[in-house]
Amino acid sequence: MLNQGYNTMDDTGRHVKSIRFLPSPTFSASKQQYCRFLNQLTKLPMICPNITSLRIPDHVLMWNRKEEEDQSNLSLNNLHILQAYTTVLTEVELAFYGPIWPCLTSPHRLQHIKLTWPDGKLCLKHLEEVHQHCSLLEALDISVLQFDTSPITLGFQTNVATKLTHFTLKSQHFISSVEPVFMYAALKYPQLQHLGIQSASPTSTKTDLEEEEEEEEELDIGTILLNRYSAYSSFVRKCLHVNSLALGNILPDQVLLEAISTMGIQLKQISIESVFGLSRSTYDLMMLTIQHAVTSMTLHSLLRVRSATETLLGTLASCRKLAHLDLGKQSDVPVDLVLDQCPQLISLGLYDTMARLNTVDNGDKWVHPSQHVKLHRFSLDKVMFDNSVFDYLARRCPKLTQLTIVNSICSSSNTFVRIHMSLSRLGQVKIDRLFAGRYSRKLEEQITQVALSIIQQRPTELQCERPDFDADITRWYEAGRWGIEPCGYLSICCQAIDRLFVNGIKLI
Repeated sequence: MLNQGYNTMDDTGRHVKSIRFLPSPTFSASKQQYCRFLNQLTKLPMICPNITSLRIPDHVLMWNRKEEEDQSNLSLNNLHILQAYTTVLTEVELAFYGPIWPCLTSPHRLQHIKLTWPDGKLCLKHLEEVHQHCSLLEALDISVLQFDTSPITLGFQTNVATKLTHFTLKSQHFISSVEPVFMYAALKYPQLQHLGIQSASPTSTKTDLEEEEEEEEELDIGTILLNRYSAYSSFVRKCLHVNSLALGNILPDQVLLEAISTMGIQLKQISIESVFGLSRSTYDLMMLTIQHAVTSMTLHSLLRVRSATETLLGTLASCRKLAHLDLGKQSDVPVDLVLDQCPQLISLGLYDTMARLNTVDNGDKWVHPSQHVKLHRFSLDKVMFDNSVFDYLARRCPKLTQLTIVNSICSSSNTFVRIHMSLSRLGQVKIDRLFAGRYSRKLEEQITQVALSIIQQRPTELQCERPDFDADITRWYEAGRWGIEPCGYLSICCQAIDRLFVNGIKLI
């Protein structure tokens, strides 16, 4: 705890420049411990007075503490810390709770701000206040309950924030109209490089503000289209340095895409996450707009077209500079074909889909086996896969160094999860909540969590751990002499593993 550090650090704390609080999946604070943490948090400026970077995410010790009193205390402590570091802090990540916006009362040297306000409705005056007191700001990331865009119009007057290059706005409520956000960015951020807008999915429950916006939209469709065109055209004309766009549950408007294409803006990074799905016309226009410059693309949205996989693969092949790809919400993703179409990929991530191979990989029997030597990172999140995917990666991706499997299911018939990559040296492997089995109504065929972690640390030996069955059992096996493959087990074979994390616990 902080008071213990205070007694032992002496003058060491004066040399600390950066602090980041991380939650522990194996530690749950009691009520008394949590209150003690809040109290000791106020001592931080005394222990480490010269901090320039402070990050206290909202989920640190807060996942099971929802009492209003605790939240209020945390807000007061965070505000106290923010004011205490006014003259030195340049980067901050804090959370505030309650209906009152945490006012900034003095100038700050802050360059990077990430604020979470899960109970509040962000208004234009709040944003203006941040910029008024933080004139050096380069990056602003705000997550709120709701964002009121009504005061933002074409004739809105504001002082520009000349240094800000990254702006991200996240709302827990559905943002029915994003044009005011683009308008505000056009008027406020002439040096903007990245714009991110994250909205909640639309639901049947609407707030008063959302109902007012919908009523306004129903009044005059012509006015709406004119405002949309004005907002997007102003954005691309005044934010000429934009090269990164991230939209969550907000479809990329064709008017916006056409404006970007017309002005010749080169989007190097794009992220689209939507429950709506993309139409053929919108998808084709988006790919046409970004294909020559894009280096990083996240696409978590179903394509509402026939032969969606073929359409996706065909357009990905035109993105010659694409190095980082994250695909999700597709019915399935043929890993081998994606890598063939994008041989320059450095990282490939799959989310909420099924990973498969288009053809059977027979190793050396292939006439012209393709090697994907540039792929270094591969990740699965909420993905159904089988062992053949990793057999393919073992043969075709010799430079793979980072592997992540989270919330995923191995559907191989024997439910033996096999990651055998004998030629690879894995720098980091992270596995959380890995399951084995198939979807079935039969009790004996239900999905079970993988219980055994097996790590090949030397060429001829495997170390086995059985924490779920008997924590005291540790056995060694010779490679290749398994006999009957165990059910519900995980086997990892490689040249070496530098770091291994299983269910949040570092094993290596």
